[in-house]
Amino acid sequence: MTDDPFELPHGAEFEPDTPTAAGRRVRDRFRAIHPQVTEIVTGHAALELEVDRVLRRFLPRPNKLPRLSIEHQLGVLRALLDDAWLDLVLDAISAYGALRNSVAHGDSPSDIEKIISRLANKMHNIGPPLTPNTNLGTLALGLAVALHVLGIWGDYAVIAPMETFMETNGTRHPTELAHLYGARLAVAHETEAGRCWAEAKIKSLTGGDKITARYMRGDFFDFNPQVQADDRRQPQAEPLQCR
Repeated sequence: MTDDPFELPHGAEFEPDTPTAAGRRVRDRFRAIHPQVTEIVTGHAALELEVDRVLRRFLPRPNKLPRLSIEHQLGVLRALLDDAWLDLVLDAISAYGALRNSVAHGDSPSDIEKIISRLANKMHNIGPPLTPNTNLGTLALGLAVALHVLGIWGDYAVIAPMETFMETNGTRHPTELAHLYGARLAVAHETEAGRCWAEAKIKSLTGGDKITARYMRGDFFDFNPQVQADDRRQPQAEPLQCR
């Protein structure tokens, strides 16, 4: 066999009586590129399907749409939907596509890590920070869900950073609260074990109390949030204790 990780065993190297061994050999070559190469490739496939579905939903004649690459589809979505947070999600999807291309081309581990770092920068404002333990397949599914929600709900749904609802050492910028103005649904990525809810803030956001926020370089204003809290990973003890 050559060094091509996608080349299947053939000729004298193919052992018809041990297909499992041949499968393991291909698997090991995949993992030599990156430990999560399978998750990356399958996650990107899910993103491609969701991008295509959302795009066709907003076109009056989707059957006339020519076959486009995912990058071209993301560009059309940016032109159709004027939403700053949707742009962040689309930028993250684009960065994920670059990661998929990198592993598919068998790039060096250092080049792949550079692309993962760029993906981490794109995810900074819409999800938890990427760590060596981050499942990149789950990350792709999270982006697909975010795109699906924003595509269907429009201005009624927003993607909120999980840090908005978690205790932090410093003071959070009030613009993240302004982003909730008018939203009926706020979607955040899954919480991390060991993190603590910002209990007072969550009670203010979901209790009908008026809160104060402002947009970047804007004046402060008051509004009544209309979002509800729904934790999909119920802790073992009280709902607002540390995870």
